[in-house]
Amino acid sequence: MKHSTRKILTICVALAVATANTFLAVGSIIGAHAQSSLASGISSLTTYSVPGSDPWGTAFDSSGHVWVAIPGCDPAPSCSSSTPPGKLGLFDPNGQNWVTIVSLPTGYGQPIFVAVDHTGKFHEVATPASNSQPYGITVDTSDNIWFTENPDTVALIGEYTSQGVLNEYKIRNTSTGGTGLTPHLIIIDHSGNVWWSEGFVGAIARLNVAAAQPGTNNGVTEYPYAPPSCSNCGTHTSGISADSQGLIWLDDSLQNDFGSLPVGGARSLSIPRVGILMMVLTLIHRTESGLTRSSRTT
Repeated sequence: MKHSTRKILTICVALAVATANTFLAVGSIIGAHAQSSLASGISSLTTYSVPGSDPWGTAFDSSGHVWVAIPGCDPAPSCSSSTPPGKLGLFDPNGQNWVTIVSLPTGYGQPIFVAVDHTGKFHEVATPASNSQPYGITVDTSDNIWFTENPDTVALIGEYTSQGVLNEYKIRNTSTGGTGLTPHLIIIDHSGNVWWSEGFVGAIARLNVAAAQPGTNNGVTEYPYAPPSCSNCGTHTSGISADSQGLIWLDDSLQNDFGSLPVGGARSLSIPRVGILMMVLTLIHRTESGLTRSSRTT
């Protein structure tokens, strides 16, 4: 997450907070220029120096250039208050050079993830909460920008519309402070609904956009799951993505597992006697002999 002396969501060509799977896709362009041998069939990795330090999220724009968030710190879980404002860098893979460096103004925080809309504009948007720490970010097909407000004392889903309106949606109507509900990464499924991972409460959630109403949790459904592998290890749900087959994929770093849930959700849920909705996860476990696949109902 990030320190921010101003409660700002930075949105560049799109924006400054954004998508983890793009980080995996273009991670090969970040670092110090070198080549190295890697496992799993990757014979070499070409990397390039960064105009700053501690690069984080990346995203492609419509020209095939790569925007890189350069916070200048490695949040653990946040940057020091003495960390100066970060940067956004635009890298040209063809020319193999940085074509634009944007240094955030004095008083701003550190960009962590990046998402790119279709307009190529740069925005700064103040959020009402003084400690909102915008984290995951994504853009829908209408160029509305969706983001998570990470601390459990805030725990909101934000929308900055293409008309320049900031909306915020509650996840729960009850107090979330101290619960561990820390919305992390955020995506849009193929029906246009919004999904996010919920950090330390062992759940993901969906916002049905058609039923959504700013200031409420109308349209929100949370999908908690019982720890599938280790009952006393805790949970940390962060990665989340939607595939073309109608599945939402998630991972849990403390459980060392990942799994999937159909976009429709309800058909694949069981209701235990305690009355909490649980997911039917398809889990892939790493064993000493390799990967084995098993289905588990929790």
